[in-house]
Amino acid sequence: MLGSLRREAQADLSRAREEFARADREFNNATELLNRGVATADRVSQARATLAAAEASVTAAQEAIEALVITAPFTGRVEELSLDAGEFIQAGAEVGRIVDNRPLTVALQVPQQALGQIKSGQAAMVNFITGEEREGNVSFVSTAANAETRTFLTKITVPNEDGAIPAGISAEIRIPTGSTSAHFVQPSTISLSPEGRLGVKTVDENDRVVFTPIRIVRAEIDGLYVSGLSDAVRIITVGQGFVNEGEEVAPSLQTKADDGEENSPPQEAQPALPIPDSDAAGDEGQRE
Repeated sequence: MLGSLRREAQADLSRAREEFARADREFNNATELLNRGVATADRVSQARATLAAAEASVTAAQEAIEALVITAPFTGRVEELSLDAGEFIQAGAEVGRIVDNRPLTVALQVPQQALGQIKSGQAAMVNFITGEEREGNVSFVSTAANAETRTFLTKITVPNEDGAIPAGISAEIRIPTGSTSAHFVQPSTISLSPEGRLGVKTVDENDRVVFTPIRIVRAEIDGLYVSGLSDAVRIITVGQGFVNEGEEVAPSLQTKADDGEENSPPQEAQPALPIPDSDAAGDEGQRE
């Protein structure tokens, strides 16, 4: 069937070319006669229109021949093919699925608060759910937010010449945007000031409660990295909701032994300082 269609298309192309040659001769003759003064301008215009129509027919016949062969717009691997040789299909119909994962493009949605820190060309580390880890670069940052989520589409290009990483899997992406000193705290230690500012309640050198504003740097499953605190700081970890700024407390360092572990050194990362009315305060160690 395909051979028959190709022969018909070739025949149509031959007829179109013959018609084009005849129209070209007619146009040249009409032009020459007009120059001699024995033909009218209307005849030349009609010949020119016939020539244009013949040229369009040749183009259409050539495109019809090209349409007999389906060519992918890019190289890749054929994942699905839903037709057989000789089968009739309509223009624009889906006939298969081709995947190009060399290189691999990883898409993510960036919150609007972090958009100013993401630029094209930045390095990015991508950890795929399969366990593969690859370094890539930011190749695209959208200039228009998603109307529903207010996030911005960003794409990371990851080398994948061996094709080992399949397309469509989940991944965790880390884009370094700079470094900052931060403390790792539990979400339960964070509170709001009367003005609505986010912060933690700490204890100063005079054992008085101080509200210190913070900024969340990064969220983890088991806690938060926050900035805005001094390198050495004592954070109230128990009962912070029962004390107010300026009140005096009786701090006491919590150790691992307090949790039932004997002969353990003081826990510098997450200690607690009990106060008489069952409130407590603690030191929070800085983590990189």
